[in-house]
Amino acid sequence: MAFGTINELTSCKPINQYGLIKLEIDKVFLESQNSDYDVVILRPSSVFGMGGQALISICNNISQKSPLLNYFRKSLFGYRRLHLVPVETVVFALQFLCMSPQRFNQEVFIISEDENPSNNYYDVENVLREVLEIPAYVIPPILLPHALLKGLLRIKGSAEVDPDCYYSSSKLKDLGFVSPVDLLTSLRSFAAYYKQSHNK
Repeated sequence: MAFGTINELTSCKPINQYGLIKLEIDKVFLESQNSDYDVVILRPSSVFGMGGQALISICNNISQKSPLLNYFRKSLFGYRRLHLVPVETVVFALQFLCMSPQRFNQEVFIISEDENPSNNYYDVENVLREVLEIPAYVIPPILLPHALLKGLLRIKGSAEVDPDCYYSSSKLKDLGFVSPVDLLTSLRSFAAYYKQSHNK
């Protein structure tokens, strides 16, 4: 369950089978003793890109579901962080670590774009609407209190109940990693891909 700022030192507390299995696999690699190669685990936040599933549900909702339901969803989610990171950024991060002369044996790195102020439901939905040519709401969504969203996420049993939860990739970026990929540009490219693939 995730709260507040998440970094590589944050204790992992998975609440579903997928998370538990993934954590056990990580432990196997991190506890291995082999001086012939480095063991590095890269933990991306929510990866999106062509062929991926992240963002598909939002695109489906705003293009196929009731405008009233979408209005309520945007009012409820508001500026909740989405933790999106382009798949290209993840690939560049892997390349950066592999090509670095520094040894990172048994290290963990988070890669995210949470520091981007547009990486939230409200702004991302605006970008997707623009590219998908879906009209904006006649009346701007009235944002509901965060406490309501937190309560609903708890009831749902979500792994993340804090809308402001922040995944920090400062450890990686302090080493000099800078993604050559812009988040908003990648979002627009993904939306264009979605639009093309659903207009066939």
